[in-house]
Amino acid sequence: MSGIEAAGVVLGILPFMASARESEARISTQIARFRAHIARNGIVMTFYLHILFPDALFVMERVERYVLTASDQEVVAFMKSYNSSFNMIGVAGAIIAQVAISALSLTNLESSHWTGTAFFITSLVTGALSVFFSCAVSPAFHGLHSAEDIKDFLTKPTPSNKDVEEADGDNPSLSFRQIASISPSMSAARSVQLRHHFAATELQKWKAASPHAAVMLVVPMTLLKVALNTFLIGLGIYLGKLCTAKIIPSYGTGSVGILVFYIVSTLSGIAMYYVAQNYKYLERARLERWHKQKDDLGLNEVVPRPVNPDVMASSGHQPDLNSREQHRTGKSAVEHDDAAVLEEIYSPMDEQGQQSITASRQSDPAHNNDLSTKDGSTNTIGLNGDVRHLLKELLDSQEESLRINKRLLEALSRE
Repeated sequence: MSGIEAAGVVLGILPFMASARESEARISTQIARFRAHIARNGIVMTFYLHILFPDALFVMERVERYVLTASDQEVVAFMKSYNSSFNMIGVAGAIIAQVAISALSLTNLESSHWTGTAFFITSLVTGALSVFFSCAVSPAFHGLHSAEDIKDFLTKPTPSNKDVEEADGDNPSLSFRQIASISPSMSAARSVQLRHHFAATELQKWKAASPHAAVMLVVPMTLLKVALNTFLIGLGIYLGKLCTAKIIPSYGTGSVGILVFYIVSTLSGIAMYYVAQNYKYLERARLERWHKQKDDLGLNEVVPRPVNPDVMASSGHQPDLNSREQHRTGKSAVEHDDAAVLEEIYSPMDEQGQQSITASRQSDPAHNNDLSTKDGSTNTIGLNGDVRHLLKELLDSQEESLRINKRLLEALSRE
């Protein structure tokens, strides 16, 4: 926590004193989040993030909420928002570095305490570094030219391989070297086993936010905060010595007034933002509890609905309905049989493997029903009828959700 933030917390203590229940809710929420971070990232990384880079935790939450199950357009928009903020941070860092250079030429600075000069130099260095890292974290320098590249950068492999082991069965320890050894001369059973393992491993991508990527994104802003804090501290030391040591005798008793004006203006400016920020946090805490109650009641889950195969075939991505369900439940709305997944992801295959997949799909009655619906002679409903039916169900579900939300708001207002 920087000096400005610490002063803001002190100045913003009044909202929490006036709302004791909200403060208790905040503390309990922070404890629950801290335990969740330890379970996911380990105790060392969790303490590292909480002590040095608390803003990285906020970035990780945003990644898990808006990137992991988002569409390609939303992922690109998410990264563009950070790219624009890096431009502003670079400009601000250059300004602070220039101001720090000017501060080194203050009158009789050498007569002040040496820590004042040290803080000014620290402000200069960190301001310049914030400009550099604002450029270094640009997506172009990391090869982030597509939504998939951005997801790979912002996420990490799932730490637990439990799902992979369950999917692979008796031999969960297959290596990528074995997977790369797939050849047409390999037996069909072995080929399918290796491909199945690789497909299960692919499903573990984009499951958790990467703390290291989050730290990279917040480093420019963190350095900018350090630059501003050290500049204000160095200026405070200089003005303090100006008042006590009379390093500029011509000021006389006016040096006391200068120090008072500096303290009042600094604390007032900090309070303007952090008091409002704390009040806003109290408002947001109510919404978070409301969303948590909806999650506990299962009201945020989206019921999966059948999707027309022709619509699925016309697009390379799943409909928005599936992505929204994944966002709320963490599960895929459309589940394919293993043979279908292997055939869609890996091609070409050896002839024996194709025959085994074809036989397995022919023996699956659900798959045969899907094939019959794709046939124009057996499809009696039509695309327009399906669309009208889905729209009607969507309107009904929205009306039901509005009624439930109204009852929840009434219950919360009574509390």
